[in-house]
Amino acid sequence: MGSSILYQRLSMDDLKPDMLDRFNRHQVIAQCWLWVDGAWALRDTPHVRDWSINEKRHMAANDLPQVFGSGGAVFTAQDGVSLVGLSAVDGTLLDHGRYVTLVFCHVSNESRGQGIGRKLFAMAAAFAKGTGASRLYLSANPSRETQAFYHAMGCRRLAQAVQGPVTAEPGEIPMFLGL
Repeated sequence: MGSSILYQRLSMDDLKPDMLDRFNRHQVIAQCWLWVDGAWALRDTPHVRDWSINEKRHMAANDLPQVFGSGGAVFTAQDGVSLVGLSAVDGTLLDHGRYVTLVFCHVSNESRGQGIGRKLFAMAAAFAKGTGASRLYLSANPSRETQAFYHAMGCRRLAQAVQGPVTAEPGEIPMFLGL
């Protein structure tokens, strides 16, 4: 890493409408894990994932405040003045207190591969454990890289999604980490 990364837990007062404007969610995806004929299979699915400015502003104005409203937490990584990563955990206990939800864990495209995601995920998992939940639930993009990251973090696939306040995007894979 060219410069040091500052990791912090945000407060509601830290939220700004334009805080994600320069965040680069761009991800080129070549292959995804799909459920085919009763088994997981890696298939070619070339496409690009990105956030529009409207999606970034919606997240800053709606999704992040909702996390705080649930008693959850938002963690960021900053390289100088630029936000290069963020993770968030919804504080709502699900399935009789077994789960809390990782709402997201993203690292800006130019900062990936430097351990930032690992640190943000660890911060989110530590917070989740402190809620009393025994599992951190997440619904993850099926891309080869995203799935490899969460498996490296110790996550395992679930047979079905856990119902809660965070809605999974179509095609995402339900996963959990034991706390």
